[in-house]
Amino acid sequence: ELAQAMVHLDHFNWPRESEPFEDRMLLVLLDEMNLARVEYYFSEFLSRLEARPSEEEVEDPAKREAAQITIDIRSAAQKAAYRVFPVHNILFAGTMNEDESTQALSEKVLDRANVLQFSRPKSFDVSTANADVEAPEGWISHRSWRSWVQTMDSLEGAPADKVRAVIGELSDIMAGCGRAFGHRLSQGMTAYVANYPGERGPDIEQALADQVETRILPRLRGLEVEPHLHSISLLVDLARNQIHDETLASDIDSALRRSERSGLFVWRGREN
Repeated sequence: ELAQAMVHLDHFNWPRESEPFEDRMLLVLLDEMNLARVEYYFSEFLSRLEARPSEEEVEDPAKREAAQITIDIRSAAQKAAYRVFPVHNILFAGTMNEDESTQALSEKVLDRANVLQFSRPKSFDVSTANADVEAPEGWISHRSWRSWVQTMDSLEGAPADKVRAVIGELSDIMAGCGRAFGHRLSQGMTAYVANYPGERGPDIEQALADQVETRILPRLRGLEVEPHLHSISLLVDLARNQIHDETLASDIDSALRRSERSGLFVWRGREN
């Protein structure tokens, strides 16, 4: 089904099949995506997605070549394998739990994706469906979607300086912990900030707090606390004084105190 959907959106290789769907978006949901390691079944596909040229360069066949996917279902009638290009109309989202039956996300996946983490419920009231919600009509067009997406270059002046300074300090802290990160994570964090919603532009500090919580702290799991106590304390100071998120700073500090008992850093997400 996924291959068929990709064919219906790929106007480069399949112009006739894709004509009715060219301006549509496709959201692919990977449910319980960490029952097996994501790299086992999604690694090659991630590499092809990363190899896609930008939307401004996608019309060039030579630049599309590295991202082409071969679907080998040849038969007596079909002598050559099918070719599909994963167009920018396709988005991927996944759900996952964290327990003894699941695999934690690796740094490779965290570098390439954003995570929304849901804290424990504060109450257990019975939820009811809202019958007043109107069903949407039609679909979101790719043209509309593109108009919403901001590039990293959209951050200018003081906001851009703030992002560079915080990411630079995070880089130094993580290097001190022996968990350095590279350009891919830096660019992913910047792109997230550029697209963070706000009434008067992106909420820079809240966006950076999200990235510290979901992309930086998971990389510290299993880190020996005692030799890296100073570096983790610097991360607490950054959350408190650079991005002004006192709750995040307190949660990191609490995780640090809990971890001192076992000697290894454990991050389970925000407590509040």
